[in-house]
Amino acid sequence: MGQSLDVLSTCDGAAATEGPKATRPRGANPPAGNASATWDEDVVAVCSALEEGVTTVVASANRGGARISDEVLLNHELLQYARQGNLRGVSEALDKGAWTETRRPLVMKPQKPENARKSGLDDTVNLGMTPIMFASQKGSLDCVKRLIQARAEVNAVEEDGWSALHFASKEGQLQVCKSLLNARADAELKNIDDHTPFDVAEDAHFNLSLRSLLQA
Repeated sequence: MGQSLDVLSTCDGAAATEGPKATRPRGANPPAGNASATWDEDVVAVCSALEEGVTTVVASANRGGARISDEVLLNHELLQYARQGNLRGVSEALDKGAWTETRRPLVMKPQKPENARKSGLDDTVNLGMTPIMFASQKGSLDCVKRLIQARAEVNAVEEDGWSALHFASKEGQLQVCKSLLNARADAELKNIDDHTPFDVAEDAHFNLSLRSLLQA
């Protein structure tokens, strides 16, 4: 049985309401001449994408009186907890059967690999971030380790080719990077801008530290 749509919350915990939110694609450059544009805008854009998904589904389902399945809600919770760096929430969601590779479950139907093969699809659409990407961006080492323990795909990429290691490197999260590398994350994986995780690291000292992890 699904939960009523009225109680769904967005990234910041606020109740979902109708109305689109402006988003900026991952990896897009800030507007020219806007000196105040920062990486924080990308984080907001990601959150907005999740909120927009909640909003769209809530608006549509409320009109039709539909309910969201427990599976979809559970996957949505896993994404939210991973984004918050909430280890307890991530663990509980995983223990209940949440899928480690879920992406925007309120917008698209979850498509696990075995189901994709049966339906003739070659692969899951790389639209949106997976829980381990969110946890890596947040810098939550405990959540990343828990997701790795649950066999999360460390080399999964989103639509702009960013992996969990890209996100962790961009945010200067060295211990998270170490954990991902130990789990066989690909340090040479390139995004659509042809950038590896080393390339997106903004601090030179951090970049050297990250490279030293590969030589250890």
